[in-house]
Amino acid sequence: GLGLLGLLHGVFLPGGTGALKPDAAIFRAAAEALALAPSECVYVGDHPEQDVAGARAAGMEAIDVGELATLADLPAKLAESFGLRGPFGVCPEPAHE
Repeated sequence: GLGLLGLLHGVFLPGGTGALKPDAAIFRAAAEALALAPSECVYVGDHPEQDVAGARAAGMEAIDVGELATLADLPAKLAESFGLRGPFGVCPEPAHE
């Protein structure tokens, strides 16, 4: 593993918000569920428009894993860029049709 499991504070599904990615409401709802401001959150995603742009529109920091050489670089990227602020949440990507 990447050693991130202990940093994840929840799994957030966009369906409960009544919105679709990249609507910023999804990302704000995740931050609210963690009792954090969006600016206190780091979102890690793999889709530039659906994940990264949506999270940034909500005021979150965002990392596009597609820009990393390998996923093994993710822990260092978090530490370098965001100081491992937490807790962290993850929103799984819904199935694309």
